[in-house]
Amino acid sequence: MSIKSQKIEAQIPQDRAERLIYAAALAGVSLSTFMVDAAAAAAERVIAESHHTLVSDENFKSLLGGLDAPTPPFAALQRAAKSVAVAQGLPISEKRNDVGN
Repeated sequence: MSIKSQKIEAQIPQDRAERLIYAAALAGVSLSTFMVDAAAAAAERVIAESHHTLVSDENFKSLLGGLDAPTPPFAALQRAAKSVAVAQGLPISEKRNDVGN
């Protein structure tokens, strides 16, 4: 069992307190254990949900379309790729978008 080092208090309406006491009794645990377990579960859910981004179907299809049909590299990127290829002794293709292959 872990050492308890933090005390948290809450002011809640009487009807809500009675509901929590009743639920804790049904679960067969103390009110404190019930509240801590419920709060911890809610915290994990909130944290997990914060690591996901929800987008509409339209936006998701647009994203996939962009990934399926990427734009050609711009001139600065092509120059950088050619420079790296030359520095590494890789063959340089004269075809556009094929530097170093």
